[in-house]
Order: sequence, then C-alpha cells, then structure tokens
Amino acid sequence: MSRELSRKRRNIIVIGGSAGSLEPLRRILTDLTPDLDAAIFITQHMGSRHATKLHEILGTDSGLPVLPAEDGGRICEGEVRIAQPDQHLVLDSETVHLTRGPRENQARPAIDPLFRTAAAHHQARVIAVLLSGYLSDGVAGLSAVQKCGGLTIVQDPDAALVRDMPQNALHHVAPDFTGDAGRIAELLNQLAGQHTADPGPVPETILAEARMALGRGLSIPAEDRMGKRSPFACPSCNGNLWEIDDEILRYRCHVGHAYTADALSEAQAGRLDEALWAALRGLRERTELLRRLAREGREAGRGSSVQGFETSAHEIEAQAAVLENFILTRAREQD
Repeated sequence: MSRELSRKRRNIIVIGGSAGSLEPLRRILTDLTPDLDAAIFITQHMGSRHATKLHEILGTDSGLPVLPAEDGGRICEGEVRIAQPDQHLVLDSETVHLTRGPRENQARPAIDPLFRTAAAHHQARVIAVLLSGYLSDGVAGLSAVQKCGGLTIVQDPDAALVRDMPQNALHHVAPDFTGDAGRIAELLNQLAGQHTADPGPVPETILAEARMALGRGLSIPAEDRMGKRSPFACPSCNGNLWEIDDEILRYRCHVGHAYTADALSEAQAGRLDEALWAALRGLRERTELLRRLAREGREAGRGSSVQGFETSAHEIEAQAAVLENFILTRAREQD
C-alpha cells in the first residue's frame, strides 16, 4: 500500500539505465524489501515497442508494486514507477510529470531530467543509482544530486554489460557507493528511510535546468546565465548551443535540447551522415537532369547546348563517385 512521504528521510530513489541495465534492474527490485520506506522512479532507455511492457517485466519478482508512471500522480512511498515511451519522467515537490520535452543526450525519456528534478525538489532525500549503458546520460544528474545533498550509487563498471555510463560517472563524479546489482539492493535497503539533515540552498543552475525539464523557463537569457555561447549548432534544431562547463562538459540550446560532449559528438556524426547522403542524392539527381537536357537538346537540334550539358553531367558524376567512396570508407572505419 502506498504511503505519504516524510520530508525528513531519504525516501526518493531514482534509477537510470540504458543498454545492459534490464537484468541489474530486475535483480535490484527483486532484492528490495517489500516495506521499503521510499518511492522509486526508473528511467531506462528502451525502444517503445518493449518499454510499454517494462513494468510487467520488472514487476514479475518484485515485492513492491511496479507501475507505469502517470502524469499528475502523487509521489508515494512503497511503489515503483517506470518512465513511459517517448516521455521524460520528472518530479516536482509532490507530483510526477510526464513530458514530451526536448530530448536530452538524444533520449526521451532521459536520465538526467529525472535525477536533476529529483535533486532540485527533494535534495538530501534523494538516492540516485546509475546503471549500465552507452555514453554519459545520468552523469550530470548524479552531480546535481550530490550538490543538493543526496547520495549517489554507481554500478561497478566491471559488473556492467556496457561500462560507458558507470565509467563516465566514476571519471566525472565521485559517487558515494559502487557495487554490483546485489550490493546496490543491499545499500538501498540500508539507506532508505534514514534521517536527513536540513536541506541547504539548491544551486541556481540546477533550479534553472529543473524548470526547463518541467517546461518552464526556456529562453535565450536563461541560457546566457548558465553558460557561454559555443560555435556549435544544435543537431536537433540547428539553434545555437550554450556550453556549460561543470563536472562534465555539456551543451544546451534555448529550446531545451541538451547533450554531454560525447552525446553531441555522436549526434553530429549522425547529422553529418544524413548531410553526406543528401549531397550524394543531389549530385546524382543533378547528373540525371543534365543528361535529360542533353537528350532533349540533341533531339531538338540544339547542338550548342548539348556539349555543355554532357560535360557538366560527366563532371558531377565523377564528383558523386568520389563522395560515395568517401561515405562508404567512412562507414567502414566507424564499424
């Protein structure tokens, strides 16, 4: 049965994972005590086809009820809530919110918005857990939890199927605890319900980004206060990116897309691939049009223009061959 939260205890647990995190999540939820004095929120990167069943998968052996997160629902102890497909799971002081805000680190739901909003509104009451996955979503969120007095737990990279996220967390943030899934469950059983100190002030940058995650406060002046304008364009909307240099180098645009540096690099690579293929398509279409013009000119007896069309078609076809070879070579090098 769900219970109202005490404001003096560690009773908000937020867990984030990506590739390779399903089995650790199942182990953690299986090992948690059924009377755990905490509300648990989980964001996992997963394709929408499977994510709708995630609460059923994770709830199979759990002693706690595992339910889909619901927009507008109250935060209650004794239950686990799961992020839903294509929606960020974020928290305010009393309420759960599901938003279709801009992607962070190319993900929606993303881990950082959950961790950051939990930190901003619940401070020392938060325990944040980061599990297996690629790149570094969740690392900035862990930092926010620490700055607001919460505790952080990171899966041991050697125990993770995909070590990127845990390894990046260890590199950029000194977590309070590390361990495998069994150890993480033990820690949560021990730490949940502990009394906390009175909360201190929340850093303004964390409050600002929490407001953004809740769909409030997005603006160019807000970004100017958080960081400096970079020379880079947002891969999602082509707007200017602001550089935020704290524990981990990050970027934000004023409509809310956000990237750690490695996620930005990957997003740029994807956009570059799209641009190269579009350029190749354009060259081939241009070649074909010039050849049609040459044929029409020949049939109409306009010999003076035919040679120019044929020469241009031949030159552009050669350019297309060079570009295609570059694209395919680049793709092999990235594999």
